[in-house]
Amino acid sequence: MAAVDKIYVNSYNKYITFKNWCEEQQPIVDKYGTKGRISDYLITGWSKEHFIVHPVFSAPYYVDAYVIKNCPFDFIQKELKFNYGSDYEKIKEGKLYNSPARKKTIVGKHFKCIQHPHTKYNTPFMCKFWHVSVTLPDGDFMLYHSKTNSWDYCDEFVIADWSGSTAFVKTIKAIKRLIRKWCLPVGTKVEVEGRYVEDTNVFIVKP
Repeated sequence: MAAVDKIYVNSYNKYITFKNWCEEQQPIVDKYGTKGRISDYLITGWSKEHFIVHPVFSAPYYVDAYVIKNCPFDFIQKELKFNYGSDYEKIKEGKLYNSPARKKTIVGKHFKCIQHPHTKYNTPFMCKFWHVSVTLPDGDFMLYHSKTNSWDYCDEFVIADWSGSTAFVKTIKAIKRLIRKWCLPVGTKVEVEGRYVEDTNVFIVKP
């Protein structure tokens, strides 16, 4: 749920004008159908006294895209154009970040273990859980959403907080069951680590 950069304004009146606009907007819906408001991404608490230049908004790509396509204020559009550069026009035209979720990719139906400890253990050595991380073929990582037991691309819009970039699973047998359920893209690397460097299993998702 990353953002390119914050939006800054250089006067208190601009801050209040933008804040009021954000609070007037209708709820938006995330990847899982949860409703939220763009005013939740306002940076508030600024006082009129000694206001010079302050950040007033920090939001994920999809919310920034909503502001780009709907906000009528030039001083806000100027900031977003600077932040997004050449992508600004694509967003304005609805060609980028126009959905809270990425388009479907080719999901793997199988997987292969490409690395494991010299001695195979179903449970990690001197540890209660395996630490599981997921890396895409292009080297980017995914974020684990514990409420849905699923992995999300880091640029997807999810209102509820992610658990982080790591899932925790007790056994290798459980990992093998979950890899299929997670519907990961072909070529994704699933790293399963215990407490020690040697205590590592790596799986690659296959077609």
